Amino acid sequence: SYIGYVRSEWVDKLPAITHVDGTARVQSVNKMQNPFLYDLLDAFEKHTGVGVLLNTSLNGKGEPIVARISEALAILDGTQLDAIYSEGWLFTKKQD
Repeated sequence: SYIGYVRSEWVDKLPAITHVDGTARVQSVNKMQNPFLYDLLDAFEKHTGVGVLLNTSLNGKGEPIVARISEALAILDGTQLDAIYSEGWLFTKKQD
């Protein structure tokens, strides 16, 4: 990873990754390194126009980092997250 400046036209589109000094900690991936993640980023960009995902720890406010899938599912249920992908499984919220 490296530190790079977020271009001014992207700061409002990428607030979660832009630090107060206008930088971001960038990690890149190519298809050979990680085909799954590359395809995920490509599909996300086609859907949203933004080919960037935020890599962060999974935990609730004031809670320790998730260690079990049951804890991850509790966060999915109790937040605005739409889905969680873990170890080949995609979990989504139940649609009413």
